[in-house]
Formats: sequence, C-alpha cells, structure tokens
Amino acid sequence: MLNDGKLGCSLLNGALVRGYWGVEWRQPDACHTNSEWAATLTQFRPDVVIALFGAWDVYDASWDGGHTWHVPGDPVWNAQYAALVSNAVNRLRATGARELWLEPPCFTAVPGRGDPNAAWYDPSRVNAEDGVFARVATTERVAVTAIVHTAGCPVDLGTRPDGVHYSDQGADQVTERLAPVLQRVLAS
Repeated sequence: MLNDGKLGCSLLNGALVRGYWGVEWRQPDACHTNSEWAATLTQFRPDVVIALFGAWDVYDASWDGGHTWHVPGDPVWNAQYAALVSNAVNRLRATGARELWLEPPCFTAVPGRGDPNAAWYDPSRVNAEDGVFARVATTERVAVTAIVHTAGCPVDLGTRPDGVHYSDQGADQVTERLAPVLQRVLAS
C-alpha cells in the first residue's frame, strides 16, 4: 500500500481561483501530477488507485482571466471541472489500475476557529463536486462511492476534530465501511 496524497493539491487548476486568501492563478499542473503520477504508477504498479479531492476544489473559478466567475454547480464550472476530473481519471489508469473515487465529505468549522463562511463549509458546493464525480464516473467507467461523504456528513468532531481531517479512530471507522466497496472494485 502506498499513500501518495498531498495536502492542498487540487484538480481545480489552470484557472483563477477565488478563496479566503483572495484571487490566485493556479498553474495547470501546480502539484506536478503529470510527471509524479506517471512515475509512481510505473514504479508501484497498483491494482487499484483510490482518489479523493475535496476542499481545495470547491472555490469560485474563472477561465477567462477574471471577466466571469463560476461556482460549483454552475454549468461552466461543472463542465470545466468534469474535464479536469476526466483527465485525472485517464492519467491514473495509465498502467491498468482500477480506480475508486471517493465523494468528499462535508466540512465544518470548529467553533471559535477559522472562518465559518469559508467555501468548503458550503454543502451545496461539496454536493456539486460530488455530482461531477458521479457524471464522470459514468462516462469514464470508474467506480465512485459516497461512503466517505455519507459517513462524514454531518461532521462528527469526535472523529474529525478539526472539522476536515479524520482522527486515527475516525479513519479506521471509514476504512471499515470502505473495505467491501474496495473488494468489489478489485473483483471487477
């Protein structure tokens, strides 16, 4: 097993993105996944790849230099994000691995910490992102599961103490629910 996750890496790249920090240009391959995924997949040769994207992908985006802005759920945002997800799906299957995409869980602010109005706390944005994953999964024929989403909504601060990341106990609980789905993907 290899955990090659990177905190803060997003698929929402090649656009201006507006968030709590202001507006920034996200390079098309900001996390170097074009080269790193290919090298890792070639070296590791996994049977299955599990992908999870979430909080960094629910922001307003502009693909025309800031003239127009689109939010998750807007047809332009959905189409642009679907193209990015489809590209990632195809890059992750390059060595023949099966894929399991996880719909992201809800997120919540911890009372007294952070901005409770941050974009990633908006369930409609997370649900729009989930909808894109479901549509791409049908087109690209990859498995998508809502287990992490349903297990993480609403957020239980006992298993996700910062409102985002799972504690060891919380991760174990989600893994138990995810195991049968992963077995089905491996058997397909």
